[in-house]
Amino acid sequence: MENETDTGTEDSREVLEDVSSTNTLATAEYERAILSGTVYSRILTFDDPHYFSASLKVEYWWAGDGTVLYGYARQYRAANNGRSGGDITFAVRGTSGQSWERLLTDSAVQDGKWHDIDGGGSVGSPLRLGELYFKFIFDVDNGPDPWQSILVRIVNPPAITPIAEPLEWRQALTITGVATGTVTLTMQSEVGEAIAGVFSASGATRIFTPTAGWTPPGQQKFKVVQLVNGIASPPSALVTLKVRPMRPVITPITQPIEGRQTLTIRAVEQGPVTLTMLTGAGGTVLGDFTGTGATRTFTPAAAWAPPGEQTFKVVQTVGGVPSDSSELVTLKVKPPKPTITPISQSIEGRHALTITGVAAGTVTLTMLTDAGGTVAGT
Repeated sequence: MENETDTGTEDSREVLEDVSSTNTLATAEYERAILSGTVYSRILTFDDPHYFSASLKVEYWWAGDGTVLYGYARQYRAANNGRSGGDITFAVRGTSGQSWERLLTDSAVQDGKWHDIDGGGSVGSPLRLGELYFKFIFDVDNGPDPWQSILVRIVNPPAITPIAEPLEWRQALTITGVATGTVTLTMQSEVGEAIAGVFSASGATRIFTPTAGWTPPGQQKFKVVQLVNGIASPPSALVTLKVRPMRPVITPITQPIEGRQTLTIRAVEQGPVTLTMLTGAGGTVLGDFTGTGATRTFTPAAAWAPPGEQTFKVVQTVGGVPSDSSELVTLKVKPPKPTITPISQSIEGRHALTITGVAAGTVTLTMLTDAGGTVAGT
């Protein structure tokens, strides 16, 4: 059970101590937790019609890989009866047997409004479980003062170990800060949708492997929650993971090719996607991708070059995350058609001819008769 409440009456009061316990270490840990988004707020409240209502706003966070629990009271509110002598006791308890418990004030204003208050401390909690306790003694003008208390059990949120490189298809994630006991872990998207998968290993560190590949591609945020003995933790801090798009495919075509022959690209991701055609060495091939859906058409801006056997590949990028390049495709690029420069006069002997439009690089030229026979020469 997460919450427990209690009520009663009493004539005696606790002795008020100095509870200005915020120290340099607590401040540093608080700032660290604020920056990482792991300071959590709870309102501890009770509203018993036979007694009175009161609430305490509390902030808590974990340090030391989830084995130290900090808890601080920030504001309180009590039902209005025109008096200002209420007692507020606050406690933070850990699984180490340690407990920080103090009377924060013996002059709480009972006017139904929120008032600032400050007091709290830290305790060891090696099992990554803890308790927050709030007790209010209501100041009345006659008879014994009634009191109520509430105990809230809390669980340290686990953490996802960040991965710098884009995730592969079913790449596993490491989860740390798992509590001791009967634990159920759930991987979730940023909006809280459960990600199907398996948590393996034991102890404070677990491994999550998704059932299917990580989707959708691009930069996505994930979180993890643990349920311990029926008590749910807050979600972990969101971790942004780069989900790699699937590898696109260039459809083979009849060879050789010439001019601005188009290529068909398959396995294109849904949504906004940027496709880039590359040479085998990684140079960009200028051109346009047209079409929609999983199949696109690439038309080069200029004729394929240079002539001969060339390799090409394509990459798709989603949300700033590039896919692996497609398998290399070898295209046989037909050389340009050469031209014999016409001559006006009749020729005789071994008159030379000028050939233009010859491709760059290592080229073999063959002179032929109209019928296709080879004309020997250099």
